[in-house]
Amino acid sequence: MFSMRIVFCVLAGALLVSCQSNTSNKQHADRNAFYQDVNTAKVIVQESYGAHKGIALPFKSTVEAWLRIAGVAVAGDDAVGADCIIRIVAEGEPLKAAYGSSRELFTGARLSGTIQIERPSIHKDEMRFSVLIKPPRGFQGSDKVDYKLPENAPFLSTLSDGDGPPATGTDKTAFDGFKFRLATLMGKYFGRSVLLIALDDYNSHGVLRESAVEALAALGKPSVPYLIDAFRFSSPEAEKGVGEALEKITGEKYGTDAKRWNEWLSRQEQKR
Repeated sequence: MFSMRIVFCVLAGALLVSCQSNTSNKQHADRNAFYQDVNTAKVIVQESYGAHKGIALPFKSTVEAWLRIAGVAVAGDDAVGADCIIRIVAEGEPLKAAYGSSRELFTGARLSGTIQIERPSIHKDEMRFSVLIKPPRGFQGSDKVDYKLPENAPFLSTLSDGDGPPATGTDKTAFDGFKFRLATLMGKYFGRSVLLIALDDYNSHGVLRESAVEALAALGKPSVPYLIDAFRFSSPEAEKGVGEALEKITGEKYGTDAKRWNEWLSRQEQKR
């Protein structure tokens, strides 16, 4: 299993490198041109929750997990001269609701902000994220979490559950969440191979897989042949992500059945 994962990491990059032409840097061939030679990055996080001071979200550790997969070293807080800077600016608010005659609980949360990536004096881009989790109408309470405290509002859910547009009937707004936006940014500038590698929970420590699936699915039909080819070297964990991304793009329900996906692709090519 361990050797299969190593092969997956190596070949995920090699697959997408082979799809590029006329590039001078084969190691990072699917990276954006401005980020071909990025080896170090500094992560800066600014977060504010109004009068509530006891709230801190794992923005930095999530960005650092992506950078490790991209082969980019994380510069320390006091470091100067990093090749690029990733800056997170976030603002949130715990939302409370009344349950019964005397209970007011913080069972909702709002989070919004920007993710900025910059090569000083060369390039800059920015993406916005915004997620609203409304307090539920009915709430049974919890023995493990004291929702009377604003720091226990479901802010973590705004990160883990806020990937992409919500399903019909959910209580979230139809804005893109932080993790989906970050995955999209990483794929755009550090290459689709980074998204493929993140499909394996072993490589991403279990925190990036869902947003990698969403970001690959957002690439649409052009990514289908590369995803199907990824079955050749994917670990069992990554195969699940590949299948999920393909199902989101095509509407077909073949799961991790590489043979059926290849047959489907052949039929599509014959129709052209």
